[in-house]
Amino acid sequence: MAGPITLDGRTWDVAASAWPPSVARILAEADLIGELSPSALLALGAVANAPSRPAAVKQLRDQFGFDSERAKAAVAVAASLTPPKAANHPIGYIAGVRISVAHAGYLSRLVEPIASEAVAPAPGLTHAEAVRAWRLGRVRPFVTSAVRSSDPSVGLVAAALLAAQHPKGNFVRTLTDAQFHTLAGRGTRLRRNVGRVLGAAYAITGVASGGLDLGHGRVSLGTSGWRLRAAPWVLPILDETNGHSVHALLQAVEQRQLDFVEPGVNPMPYPEDHRTLRDTLAAVTAYSQRLTKWTDRPMWFDGGPGRAQVLLTQDDFYMYAWVGANGRGVLVAFDTIDLVGYGLDEPGVRAALTHALGWFVDVSVSLRSAPSGTAALRRVGQSSKVSGYRYTPTPVYDRQAQQVAGGQVKPPTVTAVQSHVRQLKNRRPSAAARARAPRRLRDVMGPKDTFVRGHIKGTQGVSALDTRLSKYSMLADVIGRHGGP
Repeated sequence: MAGPITLDGRTWDVAASAWPPSVARILAEADLIGELSPSALLALGAVANAPSRPAAVKQLRDQFGFDSERAKAAVAVAASLTPPKAANHPIGYIAGVRISVAHAGYLSRLVEPIASEAVAPAPGLTHAEAVRAWRLGRVRPFVTSAVRSSDPSVGLVAAALLAAQHPKGNFVRTLTDAQFHTLAGRGTRLRRNVGRVLGAAYAITGVASGGLDLGHGRVSLGTSGWRLRAAPWVLPILDETNGHSVHALLQAVEQRQLDFVEPGVNPMPYPEDHRTLRDTLAAVTAYSQRLTKWTDRPMWFDGGPGRAQVLLTQDDFYMYAWVGANGRGVLVAFDTIDLVGYGLDEPGVRAALTHALGWFVDVSVSLRSAPSGTAALRRVGQSSKVSGYRYTPTPVYDRQAQQVAGGQVKPPTVTAVQSHVRQLKNRRPSAAARARAPRRLRDVMGPKDTFVRGHIKGTQGVSALDTRLSKYSMLADVIGRHGGP
């Protein structure tokens, strides 16, 4: 097939002699054609992988949702380049990583929410643009453009193109700088989908035998499928300085044979409750000056089948937690000074953050004063630096949660302002206020942004909170507010 072909709003002449040198240049590090559009790049991988052109067309239709005309045009463009054969999936071909069909299916589901009824081509998302965005530190606009195309296949190509940059520079720092960092307020479709594309890029690199890049090095924990499922949750809590702490959390998660849900699936046995998160943050803000680090060992709360589970670890600045139910969950983190929460902006994550905060108070106050357990919780099993302690609820604990859920007991309410970034319009922010922001936020704050630290508004409820924390479990209160055990 030769002659003009229209693909992604651009007309191509598939006769080999018509290709300009800039298009025909093959980039050796990933076998990519520099100026091809996302559709043509996918087709290039399909043609290189499939036994025939009809098979490549079928793969584009079945796995990437191309209609017949788009698939045939893309394959015609790709076939004219006569790429080398490669037994690999198209996404792996683009990224320079071997990916199975099963792994590619997970990645496709990861970016599926990008889809909408109106698909707008994104011809600017070429390999050359990916390299330029990487070099200039403008990865977020690159990913945002892919998301706004409303085409999941474009999102996958953008993720694969970013994954191809892994050997160049600080991969973790570049991806984390492109994120929308905090869980403050309600999420948006754009924030969620940008996080998914970045998570897919990170996951692609984690499939390789070298494992997940945690900044300080690559860590090969679990199976490739386990790392693939973990990766979208790991990236939002990671930066180039805390790789050892995240590694410790992942070791504890793997040691307990815990797994991860797919983004979009709420692992918690109840829906998110923004008011419960707000009230819990206020209570922890009120009490934070009196919290004391209890242990470096992972602290494991196991509510039992169908009920909340929380695995908490800590370094000098942040708490890290796996939170879920029935052994499948998500990862969240928060700093121990301003309680700013981090995590992939997905259903259930704010509920998970609320549970992590409640358990943080329990292990930092109640359990510290009674190492063998409290009236509401019991410690079971052996402990180690890796596995940590395991606490399970007692009838006293369950009764507390049920009384909160039923309204017989009402946890004290504290009014507080949460830590947040604020944009000033008529004056310059002070250097001291900006310096108090957590580093992750400070790195992405604009010139007019300042940081407001969390503080209590009035003292009503604080004394009742102090009394309650000395006798009850905050995690039980959290679970009761969500609807009980």
